[in-house]
Amino acid sequence: MSKRPIRILSNLARAGGTLISRCVGAMDNIVLLSEIHPLDQRFFNPLAQAQDWYRLLRPEDTGGRTFSFIQAIQLIEQRCSEQGKTLIIRDWAHLDFIGIPFIAHPARRLLLTEQLAQVFTVSQHALTRHPVDQWLSTSRLDIMRGHLELDAFLAGYRQFAEQCSKTGFTRYEDFARDPLSEMRTLCTQLALEFDARFIDRWHSNRHVTGDLSGSSRGSRLGRITPLPQLPVDPDLLRRFRRNRDYREAIAMLGYHDPPEHT
Repeated sequence: MSKRPIRILSNLARAGGTLISRCVGAMDNIVLLSEIHPLDQRFFNPLAQAQDWYRLLRPEDTGGRTFSFIQAIQLIEQRCSEQGKTLIIRDWAHLDFIGIPFIAHPARRLLLTEQLAQVFTVSQHALTRHPVDQWLSTSRLDIMRGHLELDAFLAGYRQFAEQCSKTGFTRYEDFARDPLSEMRTLCTQLALEFDARFIDRWHSNRHVTGDLSGSSRGSRLGRITPLPQLPVDPDLLRRFRRNRDYREAIAMLGYHDPPEHT
């Protein structure tokens, strides 16, 4: 018996994943579960999101039952199919490639994809952001300060970039410049029906996890637009340039080294 299809959208923290997920989820007949991971049993529950956000489940679906991770996703996908909806899972790839502060030794491979590929045919697409900008944003998070080291971040970033080069990816910077065109390409990659109305709907879509509080620069905007380049300390930029993972990653993803400001 052939496996049913499922779609996964992957991104590391502070790569525009919340914004782009809000856009994807604003299209018609899309059910997007956000930051789902088989190792997480504390923060993001797929059954809770499916019910609280989309009212997908019936009382008899979950009453008195215990689900494995895969069984939970199978049930959600079945209910989506019955209602003519398409399920997309935004994974929590931070746990796979960076880990800190939740996991000390990340697997450095896509664990959600590995598990779901046992029972589904997986289509996957990734979201990326320039590593310098992503580091500047990630390292300022309270939970990261004093815990995340640059070399460890870049090692995980490079290994995530390797996966991106296999699955295909959308760069956050490109999406911010031309969201309609980039969304059309993303939909083609994931075999989704493109719905241009997302551009007017995304801001009211709160069915997503991540920064909705306004603490990041992008989350405070009511429209999709490129963010100005943050200033980079010359010494920090030189540390990036000396790092082999950084050089290999930006080459894989088509990024350029930012200019040094003095």
